[in-house]
Amino acid sequence: MKVRTKAFLQTIGGVTAGAGIVLALDYISPKFGILVFLSGILLCMIYGMYKARVAMLELEQNRIVDEIKK
Repeated sequence: MKVRTKAFLQTIGGVTAGAGIVLALDYISPKFGILVFLSGILLCMIYGMYKARVAMLELEQNRIVDEIKK
């Protein structure tokens, strides 16, 4: 499968799953459904930022270690 097709299908699947979750939460708890969903998205974004920062720091650390070994 081509990368673009795979990315497109994953994006459409994610949007569909997100919409389904919102509708299910709205059915279960009409007042707080969207709030719970948006809180989940916020937590995912924070986790993504954390993982990106860890990757940057590991890359910098590996670069420094490589310079010291020379």
